[in-house]
Amino acid sequence: MKNFIDTNIALGYSLNCDKMHETCLEFISNNEDIFWSNNVKQEFQKKYEQIFQLIHNFMLMTSSIVNTIQKSFINYYSFEKFILDNTKDSALDIYKKTKIIEFFWENNNINYNISPLETLIRFNQFLANYDYSHDSRKKELENLIELYDCGLNNYLKYPKLLKKLIKSGVHNPDYKIVLDAHDFGFTSDVCFITTDLNLIQLIKDCKLLNIMEFKTCT
Repeated sequence: MKNFIDTNIALGYSLNCDKMHETCLEFISNNEDIFWSNNVKQEFQKKYEQIFQLIHNFMLMTSSIVNTIQKSFINYYSFEKFILDNTKDSALDIYKKTKIIEFFWENNNINYNISPLETLIRFNQFLANYDYSHDSRKKELENLIELYDCGLNNYLKYPKLLKKLIKSGVHNPDYKIVLDAHDFGFTSDVCFITTDLNLIQLIKDCKLLNIMEFKTCT
């Protein structure tokens, strides 16, 4: 059976601060015959850059705060609270912020003996390394996933199914992706993989979909 992944699987694998990272990493590492369509790949690349820009902006904000409000931290929790309290204007979600703070703290052996200046220097180095390596797992993923090359407008071949999916509450680009998997199902047995349980609930009872199995990666 071929595994056809949704965009969120690719994002979870590629972003180590994503709440689904370990689950998606395990799935992709332990499975073969993993495919995505042109729509999944395009949406992934767009969303990845948007999220990474939020990550970058959060880290720049953190660097500025550490530089402006110079203080020492008695433990990780005091540092985490300090950063979260002062980065409320960042649009990055709390989970990703917290994971990034954890990565920095754990990789730099920060403790109460380290001066505010040394904390700043280490954080700026952490930021630079994070920026430098941010594409590595993304490129790794793109080398692992095979493309089901059906084009971006494949969904237009199935107007009745498209109408049914929209009526069921499936939104763009999800209905395009589901119909790409449906199209793939004419040549291969397909398992549709996503982290979106709501999407599975909306589509799993659609008898017209040519998808053999639906799975949530959670």
